[in-house]
Amino acid sequence: GALGAPLPPALEAARASLLKSVTEAVKRVVAARRPLVQAGRVRAQAVREYNPRFEEEGFALGRDYDPDRVRAEERALKRRVTKEKRGALR
Repeated sequence: GALGAPLPPALEAARASLLKSVTEAVKRVVAARRPLVQAGRVRAQAVREYNPRFEEEGFALGRDYDPDRVRAEERALKRRVTKEKRGALR
């Protein structure tokens, strides 16, 4: 077999059929492609605030400046529990 030699009629028919089915499959797959990033799933970024929030009485180390007092209280209790655990391990 030389590369340019014609195929027997049975093989030529099989080749043409295979070429047609592969071409159609490629067209279907390409048509079904979706972008990697869907527009609906992308979160809008928060608007950047350029004016910093300054505390009235100044910065105090160890003070929790979280406006949600419940969340701040939970964090403080968790910190106390971990400190107690560390103290108990010693």
